[in-house]
Amino acid sequence: MVTACVLVIDGYAGFREAMEYCLSKAGIAALSAESVAQALPRVKERVIDVVVLDATVSFEAALVECRAIKGRPEFAEAWVVLLAARVTDEWVEEARNAGARAVLPRLFDWADLMTWVERAVAAKDSRGERAP
Repeated sequence: MVTACVLVIDGYAGFREAMEYCLSKAGIAALSAESVAQALPRVKERVIDVVVLDATVSFEAALVECRAIKGRPEFAEAWVVLLAARVTDEWVEEARNAGARAVLPRLFDWADLMTWVERAVAAKDSRGERAP
């Protein structure tokens, strides 16, 4: 498995804890926060490869948060994956325009998320942005 760091931003503590547990079992460093503002102090010394961002309560609010994430130097190179209540072509286009790489359904397939994590790490490796 790839060495990566994933940040999970979700308002539900149970989901964050479950994601941290599953990611760590997959050999991936995991951090979580309830919001972007709460995440900032936790990522000061970490390279975040992927941000998993909850978009189920409000897709529009998640787009605002996605833009905020991509506007921060701490997250500039991180790939954002939105978890949405539903996935439509329109939502995928809006998410990409906001800086996200993917939109997955809230009840996502674990393999799909791992594919995005692997792609993010491979892209950074190919650009020489990750330490060996």
